[in-house]
Amino acid sequence: MNVESEFVESDSDFYDLEYYLGLEARYVSGAIESRTRNIIAACGDISGARMLDLGCGGGFMAQAFSERGAIATGIDYAKAGIRFGNQRYPDLDLRVGSAYDLTSIFEPKTFDVVTLLDVIEHMGDHDKLLANIRYVLKDSGRLVISTDEDDGVWERFPWNRIFSASNRFSRDGRAGRQIDRIEARRANKRRYHDSHINSIGMADLKALLHDKGFKVVGERVYPMVGVPARDLVLRLLPQRWRGNHQCIVAMKAPADA
Repeated sequence: MNVESEFVESDSDFYDLEYYLGLEARYVSGAIESRTRNIIAACGDISGARMLDLGCGGGFMAQAFSERGAIATGIDYAKAGIRFGNQRYPDLDLRVGSAYDLTSIFEPKTFDVVTLLDVIEHMGDHDKLLANIRYVLKDSGRLVISTDEDDGVWERFPWNRIFSASNRFSRDGRAGRQIDRIEARRANKRRYHDSHINSIGMADLKALLHDKGFKVVGERVYPMVGVPARDLVLRLLPQRWRGNHQCIVAMKAPADA
């Protein structure tokens, strides 16, 4: 019997084991290698940096940062995600906690880099979220945000259908489509995408960051799933045409800036 569950932000149990198994399959298969590669490039040199991955889930990206020399900590309010991550990566510092409560978990100015990777669209109070991030970031520390480019060209009909169909022409895309088919048959069917309750486009996100005391120092648009031939052409186009995902790097500005 299929069971559907509506998303309520306060319900940390919405994200269950099947959710993290699906994510693991996407990382291991390379289905979202384009995303991983672009985020790591946006982070720059992280060797020796103290990093906090908010909404770390199963610890996949925290592990990638650790492998590149960062001192990585991850927090997530989903207990299933932290249990999953602690089993997969026992050497990582992964904790249950809310991104709204960082002031009660960490000392001020603890981290050089904070990452918010496909998390901001799941959170209802962006003002409170960014205030907490400013608290834990060192002066001139960096915030790296990735999220869907919901107001981008490739999210509009019919271009979204064309873009999605082109994924079948790469190994990564075929792996992702196979995982989608497997997940569609799961017994405990939850509409995980319904947890995107507060999506934000690049222009609005940049304005929000400026308003909350951050200076945008880098941005990129890229495809979540890589298709080499297609993406080579996309890189020749204006930035807004280069994919369906966005990554923004912002620096914590002085309080009086």
